[in-house]
This record gives sequence, C-alpha cells and structure tokens, in this order.
Amino acid sequence: MQEKLILRGIAKTKNVFQDKFATACTKNYVIFFITALLTVFPCHHALASMAEHQAVLDLVPLNAVDREVVQSGSWSNAATWSGGELPKSGENLYVPEGKSLSVDVVSDLSLGNVRVDGIMKFATNKNIKIKLDTLIVTQTGTFEIGSEKARVPSSKKIEIIIAQHGSIDRAWDPTNISRGVILQGKTRIYGSEKSAYQLISTDPAVGSTQIQLASVPTGWITGDIIAITATKFRAKKATDTSHQTEDELRRIKSISGTTITLGSVSNSNVLDPLDYSHVPVIENMPIYAANLTRNVVFSGEGGDLIPANQRGHFVVMHTPDVVIKGAGFYHLGRTDKSKPLDDFKLDSAGYRITDASGKYVPDSNTNSRGRYAVHFHHTGVDIDIPPVICSGNAVFSSPGWGFVNHTSNVIMENNASYNVYGSHYVTEDGNELGAFKHNIAIKSEGGKVGEKVRAYNHDGGHTGHGFWLESRNMIVEDNIVSGVNRAGLIYFQRIYIKGIDSQIPEENLLTADKGILKGLPKIGSAHIPITHDKNSTVLSSGAALTVIKANSNQQHDARNIIESLKGYSVLSGVDISYSEKYTLKDLELVADSSTSPKYTGFNISSKVSDTVILNGKINGFVHPIVTGTTTAGTTTNGVFVNVLVNERPLNPNTDIHQPIQKIVSNYDPDFHQSMNSLPNNPDELDFIPSADMSYDFPQFVKPGFLISGTKTDSLGKTNFTSRWYDGSLRAIAKKGYYTHPDGSKFVILADLISDRATGETKTFNTRLNIIYKYDFSFMGPHLGQLPD
Repeated sequence: MQEKLILRGIAKTKNVFQDKFATACTKNYVIFFITALLTVFPCHHALASMAEHQAVLDLVPLNAVDREVVQSGSWSNAATWSGGELPKSGENLYVPEGKSLSVDVVSDLSLGNVRVDGIMKFATNKNIKIKLDTLIVTQTGTFEIGSEKARVPSSKKIEIIIAQHGSIDRAWDPTNISRGVILQGKTRIYGSEKSAYQLISTDPAVGSTQIQLASVPTGWITGDIIAITATKFRAKKATDTSHQTEDELRRIKSISGTTITLGSVSNSNVLDPLDYSHVPVIENMPIYAANLTRNVVFSGEGGDLIPANQRGHFVVMHTPDVVIKGAGFYHLGRTDKSKPLDDFKLDSAGYRITDASGKYVPDSNTNSRGRYAVHFHHTGVDIDIPPVICSGNAVFSSPGWGFVNHTSNVIMENNASYNVYGSHYVTEDGNELGAFKHNIAIKSEGGKVGEKVRAYNHDGGHTGHGFWLESRNMIVEDNIVSGVNRAGLIYFQRIYIKGIDSQIPEENLLTADKGILKGLPKIGSAHIPITHDKNSTVLSSGAALTVIKANSNQQHDARNIIESLKGYSVLSGVDISYSEKYTLKDLELVADSSTSPKYTGFNISSKVSDTVILNGKINGFVHPIVTGTTTAGTTTNGVFVNVLVNERPLNPNTDIHQPIQKIVSNYDPDFHQSMNSLPNNPDELDFIPSADMSYDFPQFVKPGFLISGTKTDSLGKTNFTSRWYDGSLRAIAKKGYYTHPDGSKFVILADLISDRATGETKTFNTRLNIIYKYDFSFMGPHLGQLPD
C-alpha cells in the first residue's frame, strides 16, 4: 500500500501542492511563499527555506534588471523586450509574472542572470542554445521544455550553458548559491526518450570494434556517448593521484538493431577499438552499456578544465511540482567531495563549533554543501503530495554527488551517471522518500579516508559509492553499479548535527509492520527496517554493500531484508557494522581471481548480531565469512542456510574467520549455525515468555520495561528480548487502559516478532498491570473489560 502511495503521485490530474496554494498565489507574493512553506514543512524548516529563498531573490533584485519581457512572445522578437532591443552580453533579464517568454534562439552571448516570475518555455522544433550565469525560476514561475505528449524530438537539441565567469563574487552572493539553474516553480522538462542502459549479450575482447546488445535500445542513435562496464576492479592505491577504472567511453559510430560499431569520443566517425578486455573472468557476470547522451542539455562551459569552486549546479528548491525526463547534466556540481566542506568551523575532532548562543560558527564556505549536479532540495516529504519525477536523465562528470534527494520525495528511475567523485545517487538526511529503480552508476574515484571520517560535520559520501543512502525508507530496486572505489551501495546512519528532522511519521513508512513504532507516532530514521532493497548488481568495485550505524539497537524485531544482491569482481563483498537483524536472500559475492588481495566475502565482525544468509554463494575471498563480537561483547551470531563457499557447502570450521589478517577460525557452535536448507515443516512463528505474561507497570517509567523469552521460527528457537522505553510506555498508557474481571487495571503492549529467514511477522500481547500506589495521572480513558 505504501509503495502505491509513493508511486501514484504523477497520475493525479491536478497537483495537490497547486490546490493548496492557488488562492494564496493571487495575494501578496510574500504571503504566498510563507503559506506554501508552512503547508509543506515544519516551522523551523520553513524559516530556513525562507532564508534560502531570499538569498536566491537577492541575486536578481528588480532594480538590477537590464532588460525585461514587456509582452509575451519569442526571444528572437525585439518587440518582446523592453527598449525594443534583443538582450545583450552581460545583461540581467526578467520575465515578470503574467508574461511568457518562448526561447527560440541559438546564441553564444554570455548573459548575466535570468529571473523568471512568469513562464519560460522553449521551442522544440529547432535547435536552441543560451548561455547565462544563473537562471532563477521563482515560486510563481514556470519552466517548460517539451511535454509528456510532445517531447523534444531526437533530431533537435536544447542547450542551457552555465557560463564561465571566473570566481564567484561573494560580496554579491554571500551564500555561494549562484552560478547555475535554480528552480522554485513548476518545472516540466521532456527530452527525447532513451534507454538508460542495455545488457551486452556477447563478451567484447580487447580490440573489439563492435558490441552486441541483448535487445534493441530505445532512442540510441549515431553520435551518442556510451560507457561499457568493466570486468575487473582496479583498486585505488595510496600513491594514486586519480582512479583509472576499466570502464570505457565510446561514441556510437553506427547502430543497426542490436549491433553497435564503436567510434572515438572526440570523433564518432573514427573507429576506436576497446582498450580493455570486457570478457568476464567470472561466470554469469553481466556487462552493460549505458547511454550518457541526452538532447536537453544543462552543461558547464569549459567542462572539467574549470576549477570545482567555479562550476555551475542544478537545484530544484521547495517545490514538488516537478517532472524531469530525458535531460543531461554535464560537468556540473560545485561541491567538491575530494576535500572537506568548510561551511562551518570545526574543532580538532571534526565536530562543529558553536557560539555562546548555541549556533554553529560559520567558516569561509568556499566548498559549500548542496551545490550538486542534480539536487532536489527540500521539496517536501508530505506523503499526500505527489513526488518529484526524475526519469531517463544522465549525469556526466561531477566533483561531488550526482543525483541527490535531500528531504524530498523523488522517484528516480532509468537514469545513468558517469564519473562522479563522491557518490552517484544520494539520500542526504535520512528522512527522504521515493525510489531508486533501474538506474546505473559507473566510475566513482572517491577519497582515501574511511566513510566515518567527516561524519561529525554531516559531510559523507566522499569515498566513492554508487548509492549513498542515509534514508532506509526507500525503494531500491534493479540498479547497476560499476567501477566505484568503495561500496556499490552503502546505508549510513550517523547524525551528529542539529537541525535534521530524523523522526519519520507512521504514514511515511514503507514497511507494513507499524508495530515497530511501539505506540509512538514517529520512529527514528536509523531504526527503520530496510524492506525494499532488491536485485542490485555491483561490478568491478571495492565492495558490494556496506552498512554503518551509530549503534546496533534497532528497538524492534522487524528484519532488514536485502534480496538478490550480486557482487562480481569485487575486492570485498558485504560489510555490516553496528547493526542487527539482517537477512540476505539469494546473495552472490565473487572476487576477481586476477586481483590481489581479495579480502572478505561477508564481514559481520563489528558489533553485529542476528544475521542470516538464505541461499548464498561466496567465492574467491581469503576470508569467506568474518565474525567478531556484538555490542554486548558476545560472539557475533549468524545462521547460514544453503551457503556455498568456492562452489562447495560452507564448512563453518574453516570458512568462518576471526577479524584479523591471518586465517584463524572463529567458529563457535553456540553462535554459528549452518544448514543445507530450511526445514520442510518449519515450526510456526511463536513466542514463549520467560515468565507469566502479566507484569506490573514499572513505578519509574524512564528506564523502560524489558520483555524476554524464546522465539520459535523457521530456523528453530532463539532468545528474544524487547525493551519498551519511557516514551512508548507513556504513549500506550495515554491511549487508555483495560480492566480485569476483578476491576484491576492494565495496559496492553503489542509486540512484533519476525521470522529470521522469511521476514514474516506476528504480534503478541503483554499485559502490564497498573498498581494504584503509583502516580499514573497521565493514564488515558477506560477502554473496556477483557477476560483474564
């Protein structure tokens, strides 16, 4: 149901966002904006958004406008413009509310800034090119390129180039937000449709001049740039100044059905054989070709020759009324993940420094956060408002992040991303909604320090990843990653700064198991179970999957389920730390036999408990499985069902190792269980408490209440504990109480148990008796009598 709720939005005929604000739009502009923000965001976020909005407006105040649209019309018509003249180089332009500008020119003029309070739309029957410093579409504005029914035809190209004007004037732009495209109003972009990627059906050898696709792609034409995924991982060494993967770029010299002849990137007419072998050294390893060319282009003038701090960026701010399809974003992004952010002063440990009032002390902000290649910034996480749609787009070469969902609800599907330094696809704060489906990420250099470094300043995603996921509440399905320095996918949940709303309301949860809330209206983002991660494939990378949390206490029994994860030619397989209750189904991890060293296949050595692999293959690693200790200091417990190591059944004595470089067994039969298959007639999911299920409500609520006993599931019997904390106990009590036949009072705790292998859940109830001598003035109404 929740998945349908997220995905239904674009089908609505009228945007809820517009409905709420239609009346306000006819009134004072400031009143409109404040009303809009308070409708979509909590108060403190609305205030921050207002400050951001004002910083954008300050870039192009009306008294700084050189030329404006005086009557709706075409750019090429002088009568459209004030003074009866066409825009000139360096001028600031303005499209007022109530006016419409149709862009129909090919121009190399380097304009200043363009502010749109009205409508800016582009002709689609001809080639278009404009160049400017900053394009701003305000809340009342509309930005249109094509439509769903009339996309820009593949024979035409629309270019918006972010001009290279040198260093940004920080006196004019103190927040460093200019130099790019800033969209705060209704946005519709429809380039021609293209398949993001295709499976290659034959194995291209070194020197090949053709590749054969498994099926005919949509929209691929001569001249398109494609990337071919690598079959070997080339680790970035400490002495390397850059990371050279074996992923390769070529242009399409010609295409006929499923056959592509490869041309040079600089000249598609020149035949260009492959430099590397793309014949897999691993059986069943797939090879893909991704198309990186789009005919609606947002690009940075000068490309990669321009310093990162002078590049443009593309951001959608504060509006969910956005559809972007078939666009390319080239050489964009000013946030440089190769070095730390400097927006706030930090102490020697990396924590932000605060002043006497508790506010963070600002720094020079020369390497700003939030200036990404494609950034959906605070468009809202109201589940009743339709999501942003980002589909069929491409990012090419960015020094920071590629596609970013930041406190927004975004459906990202069928996108391609190439050569992004930090992370290709990102959820930034942990409260994000939406989906990543059928995307591809190729090549991410990343830094040499670990993922946890710089976390105190909320400066993550810098070590080279396909997907950097601070939100666990996402649909992540059918994605491909190749040639990244670290993990193809990483779930990272550590928040050390103020101002991030990490409490997720019940209505926003993907999981159907609302019992994880334990009576509360919200749950912390780090405690949400992963339930929709399926069919990810990671190729020729540092690792397949990494999970890092602040602590392993999940506070409920729902399983984190990862299905059909494949890691081929990876240095390491899966690394889970500070976590519990993970089930990995149909897992396949294969090291590259030609690469040395080959580290760990499945690592659960750092404060991890209750992990299951159900049907797995772990091949070619020095350490197939590594276990360590839990937070409580006990040995990491794991159950391995139908797991093969190097194509033979798992041998716990020889395949489970200690977390050291030497090969030393860590097998402990009290904590590690290996099974060839699940029982044919597994026991029914059940819980038996260690004592009578009738307890006294604790006199002192703050320490909470612990339920313990034995859980039975398809894997057998295991110890089970559930702690109910102060907030949950009070929330349950406030909803009301029941009475026994003798008139004594009690409340009911509905607890969740989960099958470790299948993820099936069940609820059992615990009664807490109310002792009259305690003060329970916070108790709710009487809900009725129940039998003993």
